[in-house]
Amino acid sequence: MQEKDKEAIDAYQKAIAIEPSNASAVAGLGLARVLKGEKDGTKDIERAMKLDPNSALPHLNMAIVYSQSKNKKDWSKSEDEFKKAIQMNAQNLEFQNSSAEKMLAEVQKRKK
Repeated sequence: MQEKDKEAIDAYQKAIAIEPSNASAVAGLGLARVLKGEKDGTKDIERAMKLDPNSALPHLNMAIVYSQSKNKKDWSKSEDEFKKAIQMNAQNLEFQNSSAEKMLAEVQKRKK
């Protein structure tokens, strides 16, 4: 997994070097960094939200980050971010809402 994380991070960094304001690439970089264990990756996701406030993808990625937390308070944040991402992505243009809905259901189940 470590090698895949590094490959993903490298690919996102190359994309950002070409197009620094690409919110999808910045959000992807953030998620890849967090999954690799770099907590600062959340700052990339937050920056992506500012780069494109209309993009649902950064919210999806932040929801995934919060869902991985052992802190139960983060699960509520995850639930909120999943709902926001799904609502913002009503046309399924950025990702399949069904996948996000499954992840949301898992977080909701864990919260009970």
